[in-house]
Amino acid sequence: MLEHLGEADAGKAIVDSIETLLRESGPKTRDMGGQAGTADVGSAIAQLVAAG
Repeated sequence: MLEHLGEADAGKAIVDSIETLLRESGPKTRDMGGQAGTADVGSAIAQLVAAG
């Protein structure tokens, strides 16, 4: 969606952060086999984006 709004770099940063989180065994929600809540996963993604 961000790409559609002309924010391709921001969209890529988010997708890259999600991929890093999953690859590095970061927090996962129950539907993905983890125990974290959505706020926990969102915070972890936000931290990765900020660290960029």
